[in-house]
Amino acid sequence: MHLKKIHHKVLLLVMLVLAFALGVALVVVRMTVEEQAKKRIYKDLDARFELISILIKSEESSLKKQVVLLSEEPTIKMSLQTGDRDTIRDTSTQLQEMIQSHLFVVTDSEGKNLSQLPARTVPVATEGLDGISDSLMGSTASALWFDQSTLYLSASQAISFHEVIEGTVSCSLRLDQQFARTLGERTGTIVTFLFHGQKVTQPDRGSRTGPFLGRTYQVFVGNSSFEIWLLVDYSEVLQGLDRVTMQLLSLYLFVLLIAYGVSQVFSRSLTRPIQSLKGAVLSVSEGNWEQPLEATSHDELGVLEKSFEEMRQSLVTQRDELIETEALRKDLELSAGIQRSMLPSQMPEIKGISLCARLVPSNH
Repeated sequence: MHLKKIHHKVLLLVMLVLAFALGVALVVVRMTVEEQAKKRIYKDLDARFELISILIKSEESSLKKQVVLLSEEPTIKMSLQTGDRDTIRDTSTQLQEMIQSHLFVVTDSEGKNLSQLPARTVPVATEGLDGISDSLMGSTASALWFDQSTLYLSASQAISFHEVIEGTVSCSLRLDQQFARTLGERTGTIVTFLFHGQKVTQPDRGSRTGPFLGRTYQVFVGNSSFEIWLLVDYSEVLQGLDRVTMQLLSLYLFVLLIAYGVSQVFSRSLTRPIQSLKGAVLSVSEGNWEQPLEATSHDELGVLEKSFEEMRQSLVTQRDELIETEALRKDLELSAGIQRSMLPSQMPEIKGISLCARLVPSNH
């Protein structure tokens, strides 16, 4: 019974150690694979941001080309020469509808806004705005404008008469929800615009529930910048990880079953010599000294079995010698009795002869 307890304890210990080791390995593999998957996703996000940067730079370049052409537009120059605000506004409105610019601005040589968009009741305050101030210096400039919670990507160009700058013209692209959705569709991401930490657009997750993985990038335009927050749906990666985890778990259970069988063999190989030795001890204690004990292993337990067998053989030899000695002692006693019975109890009397006798033990 005690050996069965030892067998079960050894088996339980081996299974617990193996289960713990395999469990830790499973968790480490899962974490490692997930970390590698995240790194690949971040790397993929970097590549998609590069594409978005190219698209935004392309829009910026298109705006610059547009304002260069508009700066040479005769209607703008003529209306600017007249100095009549109504004429300038009408011309701006017509051009804005023609080129479909989200924000079309014409300023004078001091940077004051001379145009009024139909959809606006208050003109854009353009004095000191990035891009306009640079274009008044004679260069084509791009900048970011933030007006009424709306972010604009703008380009500005000076309008010159005989090399004298009389004003500027600016075209802008609204960085709104629709533009963010378009970029997201072209890059397979969810795009959100932020300006100085404030969300300009909201992430359009659609029917996707996530989880999501994302990173924020900075885009520089002229002397200012805005942020782009890119998100990707992480659920497919997690589903793949779950499938890999289930496969690893199946392998984990399979290994445990094999380990159970191996542990059974191992524990039995450990307890079998002990069981054999126990049986031999009980046999000797019951007086059965003739049952030999054969070594069942080649380890320390095998050495112990051999030592016990040598002790048993030594005891058998001593017992046999003791039996022989006792038999010899009894034979000698019997011989002595026979001798005493053959000799007279008294010495016979013979005239003229004196008789005497002495018994000398054989060991003397």
